[in-house]
Amino acid sequence: MEAILRDVHEDGARLRLSSRVVLTGRLRLEIQPGGAVQMADVAWRHGDEIGVRLVETLDETVERQIEALQRAGARMRQSRSPAPNDGSY
Repeated sequence: MEAILRDVHEDGARLRLSSRVVLTGRLRLEIQPGGAVQMADVAWRHGDEIGVRLVETLDETVERQIEALQRAGARMRQSRSPAPNDGSY
């Protein structure tokens, strides 16, 4: 769905929707022309406009997921029992 960014500030934005659909919960906003991706929670709706509370950028979300996977991998490597030292390969 396309929308027009009507107003933006540090922690929120006002959007005019291109069609009358009901949007609730968390949204993924892709802001053109740069392609920045922002996660946002719907805060209010009035007619064809909605207000959203900006939560985080997708880059921050992906970065946290990568860090969690790296930590899990490190834990798995640490929990492996050492190979027997009997001279075999």
